[in-house]
Amino acid sequence: MANDNKRVSVTAITEACEKSHESQGGSDCMASNVIDWFGVKISVRRSLGLRECAEFVASVVNTILLAEDSKPCYYPEFFDFIVNTEIVTRYSNINLPKDANKAYDIVCRSGLTDLIKEYIDAVQLDSIITAASDRIDYICALRIAESEKSINDMLNEMSNFVDKAMKPFKSVSETDVKALIGAVLNGHIDEKKLVEAYLSHKKEDGSDIEVSVAQEATE
Repeated sequence: MANDNKRVSVTAITEACEKSHESQGGSDCMASNVIDWFGVKISVRRSLGLRECAEFVASVVNTILLAEDSKPCYYPEFFDFIVNTEIVTRYSNINLPKDANKAYDIVCRSGLTDLIKEYIDAVQLDSIITAASDRIDYICALRIAESEKSINDMLNEMSNFVDKAMKPFKSVSETDVKALIGAVLNGHIDEKKLVEAYLSHKKEDGSDIEVSVAQEATE
């Protein structure tokens, strides 16, 4: 039993992994197949290394969530195009044209991408695409949460502003308002008396009016 629990050495597992690759057509992830596509010889790799997988995911995410004028944007309509572009350029020796329309025609409409996918590790590719989709969903969820927080903060600030603005008028009655409006319309209001009445009836905290300011200002 003790021997069964003995850990496998790095050397032994590495050698076994290399044999596994050789049994699948190559000694490492650079193992490739050469296919003839309408007279063009294309070399297709079976799989990618760890760094290349990470770069594949980052390229898809950064393009779909491209920022314009410092504002985050979301372009899900480009997802398949970007994924196919990454498949063709990373798994094969093909150089695509810089013209987006021409590149789209090659990777999405010619059948080339589907042909290349027949020779690559489907499990790895599925995990890469899933990782890209999950990261996009995660970032979008974060952006929504940040937007909701910003809106809530703004609403709270507005509410606080209104509360502070209305605080001095909490003790002013409807009768006071009518008296003040009448005095203004009739020209009977004395600005000096209005200020004196306001100051004399403020609380010590400088916020609430205790009695009818408008009536005193018109006396």
